[in-house]
Amino acid sequence: MFATLDLKQGISPRTGNRDDGGTTSTRPRRNVVRRACDWCKLIRIKCDSHRPCSNCQQAGRECGMTGGKQFRSITEAVKEIDTLRAQVREYENNKKQMEAKSECTSPTSLSRTASLFESQANTRPSPSRNGVRLDSVLYGVASLPFFLNRMRDCILNARQQPHTDLDISACAGSSRSPPEITQTYLHKNFLPPAQEIHFLDLFWQSHYFSFPVLNEAHFRKEFKSLADDSNPGALRTPSPLVDIVLALCIQLGNFRLRQTSEPQGSDDGSMPEYPSLAGFQYYQRCQDTLDQMIDDPSITTVHCYIYSILYLWEAGLLKRAQILTGKAIMTSMMLGLHNEPSSMELEPLQEVARRTWWSVYILDAKISIEMGQPPMIDHSLPTCRLPSDLPDTARWLAPHYPYDENCPTWLGFQTQTLRLLDAVRVARSEFYAKYDSVVGENGYNDFAQKGSVREECARVLTDQMKALDMWTQQVPKGYYVLRKDDGRPFLTDCAPIDLSPNRNVLIHCQRQRLLLELQYHYYCMCLYRPFICFSSTCEEPTPMSDSKAHASLNHAMALTAMIHSGLTTSAALFGLYDVFRWQKDAFFTIIGFAYTFPVSHSTSGIYKNIETAITNLGLFCDTLPEAGPLVTKARHLADDVDTVISGFYSSSSWSSSYAPSASRTPPNQQLPPQGLSNPLDLPISSAQDMPIPPPPMTSPLANGELLDIDFMLEPTGMPGNWDAMDELWGKLDPESGTHVDPWSTVR
Repeated sequence: MFATLDLKQGISPRTGNRDDGGTTSTRPRRNVVRRACDWCKLIRIKCDSHRPCSNCQQAGRECGMTGGKQFRSITEAVKEIDTLRAQVREYENNKKQMEAKSECTSPTSLSRTASLFESQANTRPSPSRNGVRLDSVLYGVASLPFFLNRMRDCILNARQQPHTDLDISACAGSSRSPPEITQTYLHKNFLPPAQEIHFLDLFWQSHYFSFPVLNEAHFRKEFKSLADDSNPGALRTPSPLVDIVLALCIQLGNFRLRQTSEPQGSDDGSMPEYPSLAGFQYYQRCQDTLDQMIDDPSITTVHCYIYSILYLWEAGLLKRAQILTGKAIMTSMMLGLHNEPSSMELEPLQEVARRTWWSVYILDAKISIEMGQPPMIDHSLPTCRLPSDLPDTARWLAPHYPYDENCPTWLGFQTQTLRLLDAVRVARSEFYAKYDSVVGENGYNDFAQKGSVREECARVLTDQMKALDMWTQQVPKGYYVLRKDDGRPFLTDCAPIDLSPNRNVLIHCQRQRLLLELQYHYYCMCLYRPFICFSSTCEEPTPMSDSKAHASLNHAMALTAMIHSGLTTSAALFGLYDVFRWQKDAFFTIIGFAYTFPVSHSTSGIYKNIETAITNLGLFCDTLPEAGPLVTKARHLADDVDTVISGFYSSSSWSSSYAPSASRTPPNQQLPPQGLSNPLDLPISSAQDMPIPPPPMTSPLANGELLDIDFMLEPTGMPGNWDAMDELWGKLDPESGTHVDPWSTVR
């Protein structure tokens, strides 16, 4: 029934052929790969015997069997990749260190070191930095003392018997105060806390806007704790930060302006008062405390340095301020403030750290401009971000200030000042780098006497001033000084400004708006001023150089007009002593232009602004003792300028080669204002002694520049009216946006 298996019988193969010719179904033999590639083994897919395999070809991978470490998962592969990357970074760092060490001992570096000592005879000093030495301090070409030195040489060389001398030390002034003065204010009594708290309110309305590095709530809390710790009726416990803030407030509170109706005080021989040194006892106590804490500095130490520099800056002690700036820079770098703060800190504290560093940067830039020297902070040193103007930061720093969501915050004033100074710094650096490369051993004399050198430098400055033009365009409208008659800011058309009281505009906001534009005009005036060079020896035409000199004049006149409005129609400039130095610089710039270009379309404007500048300087006579002597010297210079300009329109004073024809003599040249006492009748010896440029015709350029081409001939049959011509040129400013008939104003 069942078949049995006989093991003794052979087993026929399954694939054998049958005699009956039938077919047998064969099963295909499986293709087994002896060894898969690394990638197929890792991702567990079927490989083939080809190399590269089809999977790797399709994926674009490198196919191979390395026989190395076999990864059982992708996680292990990722870990291995991270390990390899770390090793690569380590190798790169070691390579850089080895290259640095080899560079120090390489023949190239040894040759550089050797050249430092071997090429001393071939090096020459920087002409732009070696200007004039005054009281053992070196001032650069861009400084006011250097400009005054050139002006004095011009006046003395042009006179056979000079009746006046320009005392550079007295005119530059505000650089030091007699030691007995500082000792007098050093021994002033300290105020009780009940009086100190009234002065502190002035700080949040003035200097805090420019350097907002303190939290108002924290500061007031600290002051209250110091006052509470002292006995009733006793003095407050000393604190360096509170002391220096109080020094600024007391200095500000002692500021006063002389009204034009007030009589001049008589000199009774007593020592004059120095309101700018009020609060000096607080300043000195702050410095004594900082010296004791020098081994353990903190960010509060830098804050004390910032406001100490500001106190010295306002007092006019610029040399002390510059020395203290060096301390602030080194302390900031020790604390790492020039680097981006750690992300582990709270965002408000990060913002305070950034603003602290950039405040030191601003002070260094300002002092370097006034001293005519390069700043101490290298442009590539800071690595931290610019400060933020977000409303949240503004509320955290000063919560009592009102806010408008539709307007920029008050923090933006410091940011805009920083951007302005950065543009000015780049322009100065590029201009004086070109200046140093083109002038010869004679320094500024080559610049003044070689027209090609001046033109080459003028082209460089023209390109750099575009950055300042861009800055004026990106300033938010909330930081504009309001104008009357639809005037626009940052122009040199001297459009009247509107400083009338406005309940929607805080007085300290109005002050910061005015300061922002005043700084712009001041820096532009200083950048252009080297082209007022008191020389007429170059024979080739210098249109671009002359346009820069006119631009310096225009910014000086705009600065004078704005300062006059700020001092006489508003309290916006109350307590700002440095405005006096700005006005002094502008006055001497106008005077210098008049000596260099005695024949100009701006003659009537020069007369007007000279008188306005003297008026502005006279307002400081009760605040700054050096203001009185300076006003006296300014009036002598104004009379001398009147003599020079008037002499150019008399036949006896003109050189034969430059004698004007009757048709080119201004028919109704405006005479200087009456009341200038004791005119200096000092004749001009020759055309080489006093510069006599050809009478200029002007065409307006950007930044207030006026390009001298030729003197405009009087239209036939049309009576001359030079006051109207001044109005004509003002209306032709390309930035004013107004288009008028040029001859409609000449009647």
